[in-house]
Amino acid sequence: MGEWIFDTPEAVIRVAASRVVQVVRQAAQARGVCAVALPGGGSPLSLFARLVQPPQVGEIPWERVHLFWGDERCVPLDDPRSNAGQAKRLCEGGFTPPAANVHRIMGELGPDEAARQYDALLREFFQASGDEPPVFDLVILGMGADGHTASLYPGDAALRETRRWAVGVCPPPQADPPVARVSLTLPVFNAARQALFFVMGQGKRQALQRVRAGDKSLPAALVQPVKEPVWILDEAIAKQ
Repeated sequence: MGEWIFDTPEAVIRVAASRVVQVVRQAAQARGVCAVALPGGGSPLSLFARLVQPPQVGEIPWERVHLFWGDERCVPLDDPRSNAGQAKRLCEGGFTPPAANVHRIMGELGPDEAARQYDALLREFFQASGDEPPVFDLVILGMGADGHTASLYPGDAALRETRRWAVGVCPPPQADPPVARVSLTLPVFNAARQALFFVMGQGKRQALQRVRAGDKSLPAALVQPVKEPVWILDEAIAKQ
């Protein structure tokens, strides 16, 4: 794993945003379109907020960028816990990505139906003819203190999924919030051209150390696309 370590959360957000802009521009230039899977949760909102504000917002060819989500909570879009809803509210009164280029998980349908529909949406968008996973240009991921990433939790059956691209997940009781979810699967994350982990906070230090050591019981350690993932970290989590 490649690590970029910075002294403050603000620096982490700034560098992560610059890296996203770079990858997106290169992908759009090379292939005419760029597919990005966004993360959910609290910290990544700071990254998304920076991307839809100057100067980054003007550096991204938004008409050629398609936004997806790596996971979603099974709540309505207007629920404060909705990942897509949080991102939508960040854009109110300012820049909004083209609606046709935003592909959200319909969490309000419940985990199984939402996963089924999202799997079908992905297969249509990527024009899939078999079970080979889609190739995202960029997947942006976080990590929880237990080593989970997206909504893939340690020991969950979803980690063994090889054919479906999106699955319903019942998180452990300690999950915050403890609601059903939908997540993309490991084959999808591992097929990406670039995986970017964006992780901050002392409370996740132990999990990071285990990922560094190659502990495959942690879902974050199982994200291993052909191109080495980039981990952008603050000093609070990165200290040995």
